[in-house]
Amino acid sequence: MIKIEKLKQKISENGLTISSISEKLHINKSTFYRKMYNNSFILYELCEIKNILNLSAIEADEIFFAEQGA
Repeated sequence: MIKIEKLKQKISENGLTISSISEKLHINKSTFYRKMYNNSFILYELCEIKNILNLSAIEADEIFFAEQGA
């Protein structure tokens, strides 16, 4: 389960927007939102987001692989 608010916070901290991230991933902004809320990013996209946001492995795990209810 993706921690959406934490992801949005990291995007903001990096001075980026969901639009700019989706452009870098070559997907539509609405597709990004759908993937974020449906937890349906493919591994390549997760790796790209991790690199774009300069996330550590621990930060990426906390955001993208959080247990439900955590």
